[in-house]
Amino acid sequence: MAAIALLLLLPLAGRAQQLDRNRVRVFLDCQTFCDETHVRTELTWMDWVRDRNDADVHVLVTGQTTGSGGREYTLAFIGRQTFEGLGDELVFSTAGDATQDEQRQALVSQLSLGLARYAARTPLGRQLRVGPRGGAPGPGGGPGGRPDEGQASPEDDPWNFWVFTLGANGNINGESSQRFSFFNGSVSANRTTEDWKLNLRGNFSRNESRFDLSDSTVTSLREDWEANGLLVKSLGPHWSAGTSASVGSSTFLNQDFRWSAEAGIEYNIFPYSESTRRELTLQYTLGARGFRYDEETIYEETEEIRPVHNAVASLDLTQPWGQVDFRVTASQYLHDTSFYNLNFFTSTNIRLVRGLSLRITGS
Repeated sequence: MAAIALLLLLPLAGRAQQLDRNRVRVFLDCQTFCDETHVRTELTWMDWVRDRNDADVHVLVTGQTTGSGGREYTLAFIGRQTFEGLGDELVFSTAGDATQDEQRQALVSQLSLGLARYAARTPLGRQLRVGPRGGAPGPGGGPGGRPDEGQASPEDDPWNFWVFTLGANGNINGESSQRFSFFNGSVSANRTTEDWKLNLRGNFSRNESRFDLSDSTVTSLREDWEANGLLVKSLGPHWSAGTSASVGSSTFLNQDFRWSAEAGIEYNIFPYSESTRRELTLQYTLGARGFRYDEETIYEETEEIRPVHNAVASLDLTQPWGQVDFRVTASQYLHDTSFYNLNFFTSTNIRLVRGLSLRITGS
């Protein structure tokens, strides 16, 4: 354990002065699921501040859903003031079936490891102890979170990275003259590795409304079902290629049956390994869509097959100064280019000065 403690402290040696205060001031900046009350309750050997300008360490927590249905967290430790220029990054994942408590305990454990390096430069450092399972670093070895259980490898994963999910929900309500019922069910199978991602999903929904009038009964029935699949191959830190296909039906959309098949490529300006903090992707897909209609359309069609292409540009930034999400999507039929769809969406939140942020949303 002495070796572990030495590794934690080496990156700070010779680069920062000793803090005169007993405790490190920490600003927790969560851009994903965080039980901040639990974190502050469990980690009591530092001072939590409400503004990053008052902090010695700014911890930026970002996350994204993994292909297996779990959650990948990235913890960026950004040194400020005395620790200016001293940074670190920890990445960990939770399983798809992890409970909320398991997720927050894993977060507490990783926060403890990252912050121990800074706390060691304070007088409190003499009271810290690094140990194996049973408690993360804390004064005198006290409570401080539980260590991460680690991630499964192919050798010890009996499901070979497959994750299966079943879901269902519904409701029924009514009164003397009207009744409503709704049911939705879904099933999915996902497998994600370093090189491949395979997602399979199916869902069905039924929504019925019935109204009893004085001389008749009016019934509205909407049924929808869809099955789709996605296969993506990683081509390196910046490129990926994939294909997708789907079939379905919708009474609301006048579709007795529909299908689609598309293939495309995506380029990320930044490495995919940095996607929890910054991502700028350009995506292009080409394919075809087919439709068989319940009733003849306004274009006098009962069925048709149309070639289509799509382009998507997306910018996602999660930084200490705020968050930016901007997306532009364009889709166009090739048999008649006058049929197209273009939309954009943005959600931006930027800290201007202490206590003042600028938030912009639009579509």
